[in-house]
Amino acid sequence: MTEPEEVNPTPDHPSVAEQYHEHTKYSLESISMLPSPDFASKPPVFKNYLSDKSIDLMPYLKGVQSRSSKDSTSKDLASPDPGTADLSEEQASIARISRLLFHTGGITGKIETEAGTQFFRASPSAGALYPTEVYLASQDAIGLPDGIHYYAVRSHELIPLWEGRFKTEFNRYCLREPSLKSSKMWIILSGIFKRSSWRYHERAYRRILLDTGHLLGNLVSYASEEGLVANPIASFHDDAINDLMFFDRDEEVSLVVVPLQEASEDFSEHVQAPFPFTVPDESPPQTGAEAKQLSTRVNPEDDLMRTLHRHSSLEPNTEKKTESPKYPALQNSIKETRDASGPVVLRSSSKLTICDLPRVIRERRSTRQFDRTSLALREVSGILKDAYAPVANYRSSDPCSGRASFPYIDPTLISTYLVVLRVDGMPPGIYQYDEVEGSFHLRKEGQFELELWRLCLDQQLGRDCGAAIIHTSDLTQAVDRYGDRAYRYIHLDAGHIGQRINIGAISVGLGVSGIGGFFDEDINNLLDLPQNQITAYITLLGSPSH
Repeated sequence: MTEPEEVNPTPDHPSVAEQYHEHTKYSLESISMLPSPDFASKPPVFKNYLSDKSIDLMPYLKGVQSRSSKDSTSKDLASPDPGTADLSEEQASIARISRLLFHTGGITGKIETEAGTQFFRASPSAGALYPTEVYLASQDAIGLPDGIHYYAVRSHELIPLWEGRFKTEFNRYCLREPSLKSSKMWIILSGIFKRSSWRYHERAYRRILLDTGHLLGNLVSYASEEGLVANPIASFHDDAINDLMFFDRDEEVSLVVVPLQEASEDFSEHVQAPFPFTVPDESPPQTGAEAKQLSTRVNPEDDLMRTLHRHSSLEPNTEKKTESPKYPALQNSIKETRDASGPVVLRSSSKLTICDLPRVIRERRSTRQFDRTSLALREVSGILKDAYAPVANYRSSDPCSGRASFPYIDPTLISTYLVVLRVDGMPPGIYQYDEVEGSFHLRKEGQFELELWRLCLDQQLGRDCGAAIIHTSDLTQAVDRYGDRAYRYIHLDAGHIGQRINIGAISVGLGVSGIGGFFDEDINNLLDLPQNQITAYITLLGSPSH
């Protein structure tokens, strides 16, 4: 691979993140040039570790109803619930871990096909390739030996990889994030490049980050069911964490570290920082606010996603000063354009109540067909308000006050648009969503069914849905703040928000499907966005066809 050339930044030489995004845009021409997947070389979606010290988590899932028939490689998930009264303290602790991991990314069902058994998991994945792996690290946790454990999803067990007390190292490499200091368990989410690149080629990096965001959505949402608080850390010294995990960096990389804190404890002194740490002065230029002191000319023939990941990595020098922003990273563009964006058609007080979150997560499936029935405005509004509820904490003038929750990385980087096709009480058109006020601002009135159909790669879901939620970001402004690492933050948060929307939609009986493949330029044209605004993700809502 040719080593990228460092050059002075000009409009002709933008950041690596901007170049990566430009080179991985879909168009009719670019899609026609992509090779067909070679199914003979498809990577496996499960890892295989052997250990005589594995911790079987399956017995603690008794009473958890599986949607489909039982997995022939596992025990029955639909056994009578024995209750927890007879469990020891250690068993109760492991039972909680079992449920948490299962509802984060466990196998929730299966079907038999001509190609073999297809497994469904708690979180969605583009092409069912599941590039994200889950690891659990522990120190002084009840029922678990100190060390790093691998979550074997197929057998639902924890496999010890390395014994030892690693909290000091994680704390140092995570820039001494306060929430990690008070945690006895923390989860590491990694991405395996080739699982997604086998099908999606260089665009796979987008898919890996979105899929990891999906798991974050489940983990953060479900944690409260077990009396835990999960707030992700996305700024850390990459190579140091990867080396600690013994990852081959060309194959697998760490993406997020998630401390698990007891919700019942007073952790006011260890509250999650509201925004990712930055290293503004002494860091390499590509990793902080000085990112554009140097840029890199990327050769589109090179390995683009690994180039971007490498250039968005923080170097392991703990002597460098770290800062955590205390105010919103970006201004709310709605407030800046309110006069030009049309009337507020809704400032809704609709709220969504999810009565049985575990059941909703287990029953979640991506909808394959909508029946073109109109949606109820209160349901659409409630789903969005629930997904974006934590964002107000980030926009507070004093975000660290009280016991505010910060489940996202920096959602102020994301702007959300709604393309309405069929929603009772809303004229068809394009709206911008104000996530703090819960209001919709009309930007362009009209019926854009054909345009949405086309930009979703001619998928009928785009034509038949009731509304499309489009997550965009000003990538140039984001890179100015966080460097190339901003690309990770945008897509991790977009996937996380998308999964919260999935959960909300399923809870009210709507169909929902995430779209990570689309014609990028067509979206900018439809929304009248400049080129520095990128689209990270689309979530379609509709009435499911049965």
